[in-house]
Amino acid sequence: MHPQQFNKGVSQSINAVRFTHESLNFVGWNTAPDGSGQSFANGQEITLDKNTTLYAQWALATGSENGYDYVDLGLPSGTKWAIYNVGATSPEGFGDYFAWGETSPKTNYDWSTYKYCNGSENTITKYYIWNDLGRGDEKTTLDFTDDAARVNWGGKWRMPTDAEIRELIDYCSWVWTTQNGANGYLVTSKKNANKLFLPAAGYRNATTLVGDGSFGDYWTRLCTWGCYANYLRFNSGEIIDYYDRERYYGHTVRAVFSENDTPSTFVTLTFDANGGEGTMAAQPFEEGVSQTLAANKFTRSGYYFSGWNTAPDGSGTSYTDGQELTLTQDVTLYAQWKQVKGIENGYEWVDLGLPSGLKWATCNVGATTPEGYGDYFAWGETSPKDSYNNYDWSTYKYCKGSKNTLTKYNTDSNYGTVDNKTTLEFSDDAAHVNWGGKWRMPTKAEQDELINNCTWTWTTRNGINGYKVTSKTNANSIFLPAASAYDVGFRGFYWSSSLYESSSAYDLYFYSGHMSRNHDVRCSGKPVRAVFSENDTPSTFVTLSFDANGGEGTMAAQTFEAGVSQVLAANTFTRSGYTFTGWNTKADGSGTSYTDKQSITMSQDITLYAQWESAGGSGGGSSTSGTENGHEWVDLGLPSGRKWATCNVGATAPEGYGDYFAWGETEPKSNCDWNTYKYCNGSWTSLTKYNTSSDYGTVDNKTTLDLSDDAARANWGGKWRMPTKAEQDELRNNCTWTWTTQSGVNGHKVTSNTNGNSIFLPAA
Repeated sequence: MHPQQFNKGVSQSINAVRFTHESLNFVGWNTAPDGSGQSFANGQEITLDKNTTLYAQWALATGSENGYDYVDLGLPSGTKWAIYNVGATSPEGFGDYFAWGETSPKTNYDWSTYKYCNGSENTITKYYIWNDLGRGDEKTTLDFTDDAARVNWGGKWRMPTDAEIRELIDYCSWVWTTQNGANGYLVTSKKNANKLFLPAAGYRNATTLVGDGSFGDYWTRLCTWGCYANYLRFNSGEIIDYYDRERYYGHTVRAVFSENDTPSTFVTLTFDANGGEGTMAAQPFEEGVSQTLAANKFTRSGYYFSGWNTAPDGSGTSYTDGQELTLTQDVTLYAQWKQVKGIENGYEWVDLGLPSGLKWATCNVGATTPEGYGDYFAWGETSPKDSYNNYDWSTYKYCKGSKNTLTKYNTDSNYGTVDNKTTLEFSDDAAHVNWGGKWRMPTKAEQDELINNCTWTWTTRNGINGYKVTSKTNANSIFLPAASAYDVGFRGFYWSSSLYESSSAYDLYFYSGHMSRNHDVRCSGKPVRAVFSENDTPSTFVTLSFDANGGEGTMAAQTFEAGVSQVLAANTFTRSGYTFTGWNTKADGSGTSYTDKQSITMSQDITLYAQWESAGGSGGGSSTSGTENGHEWVDLGLPSGRKWATCNVGATAPEGYGDYFAWGETEPKSNCDWNTYKYCNGSWTSLTKYNTSSDYGTVDNKTTLDLSDDAARANWGGKWRMPTKAEQDELRNNCTWTWTTQSGVNGHKVTSNTNGNSIFLPAA
């Protein structure tokens, strides 16, 4: 390493170490060869007042955590790697072998001895998404209570993630070698030349050790699905970031930790049936670390389990079944119970124990029994029609005779008037209008919840085909008859309250052996199964009226459900010589103000008055044009209040192209390439500023230009600067862009959707 010059008394970073050692790791600098002097870290900022020699310091490990040595490879994540395997006492030792999720070695590795199954790969009891038992706990990462590194070594130690394995591969060089008689890989950091040795320890299957000296198989913390978990695999000619393999195999573990990890201690969670029956084992929790509650196993006749609470009467802290929580001390949770059925506004409901708490009606709207088909409704209509033939676009309430002339619930101008409403208002909800109270139609998400949290069994009830839908949580059920406008008795179609696209809406679709999310044209007739939540409230409706207040045009009154947030209709009034600035509950602006399209909540009828500002800036308003430091700007009425210049930097007219700048440079030039670029050393992989990846040069993590590198600020001064990406997006989204020619130059006229002001952007 070349000597490094310092300005006397000025702080400066020590050059990064470039020395290497065949088998030891660089651990810092010292003013004495034997480390007895003053110590410094690699790259540390220091101040010198005299000539100084620093001596590299070398060791097998660069530090220790809870009594076990580690090496710092300078990885981007900051992850530290142990210098030997869990259960080993040297870098070359194979150490212990663990089934994935188990924390002790054993003599026989197969499904019959695996901790988290009932004897086979199809009976996994923890860490699985789906198997023959159905949907699982969806855990994919080991709890620390099941992490072999954390349990055996304590402190911050843990098994690595897939991403940390990938990082080790990407940021290190791997050389197959023999170290003290053991085959394996010497893994050397590309960042700081520190190294570790990974022995080819093979794996254990049943009672046999396989591939020792030829293969290295190291578990990660991730399982992919069902009976498989991920591991690092290597041999003398190949390094693979991960395979997945049956979790019962015995693999070695190389532990890691990060500075942000915290040491573990464990506390106990106890469960109380609280009037129910059955038993549940206490659950260990790592103190301060989120973990999932064990699933409830208690039962109570006539009730269903609704969750946990720290107090028997539910007055403490509540938790849902399977919720993630963090404990710092021993806790007892008491089962909470709710009745199975009830009545809302005269109609019966069943509680299926769904995560949302949603209650489902026992029969269709218009029916009096669970197997009754009930009435059929077009989506958004609240009354049935005379016959199947009357359900078409010519009779549909919210169009003018075709799907291309929609008047409500539309997000696409190709289909009519756009209001961007995607969920039925209660005034258009067949369940709410016909049954009242809290009843309403389910959303798409609520129908999905019914599909995913229940078992569906095709059956016959009193001669009617349909599905018995049984809760996986509390075993309560409802019956959905195969009700449809056609194929009645064979297919079922049930409306949701959610729009799919402008001309169609989501529905629940099923037949024998199949149930799914579907969508259909809004004018078709389908049955409705009503729902409600405890938090829903009976609805009343209020009216919002609009007054032009000196302007011109008309705006229809807007209906609001009392107490429910809704978006104001966009202003359509105009006033010559004025700009619309918002709404107010008083004509003179002395009341409550609202912005255009603001979400508001109403409890009574209200009139909003349009507020106007003179385009010339009189009457107390701000001007829509002006100059800043000698350069003209235009106010386009953008939400941010951003002002845009009328011409390009370096131009004197709107149609002028102006000067051309490399990004981050403030002067134009005749040759724009990497050889002339200010912030690199001749190539795109040697950047010296504004860089977030070491693959491209010096990293400073700057992502926005300093004003000293901003061509607008440097050339025009004052408050001028270049726009951010978000500000360019704002210009695109809030203006109308018209391709045109101005003074013989092609470009876009960019006209504000708010105040009609415009700028011209030449095709430069």
